Amino acid sequence: MKRFQPICVTLFLLCTTAAGIAYWLETRPPTVQPNFIVTPTEFKLSNLTEGAHELTLRITNPASTARRIIGLQEA
Repeated sequence: MKRFQPICVTLFLLCTTAAGIAYWLETRPPTVQPNFIVTPTEFKLSNLTEGAHELTLRITNPASTARRIIGLQEA
């Protein structure tokens, strides 16, 4: 019986360690990719009149995943 006891303690420690690691992996906050960055231009939007106008912005994507911008017209 004394020979069986260290095996049980070792299995218990391995199982609790594995459960702790699994819990930590599930509950840690996800890594968030940075959003794209819109750099303002020299336009003064307060000077525009009503109606349709062309607006040019510089968009930078620092993330490793591609982003889709709805309404973007490629030049």
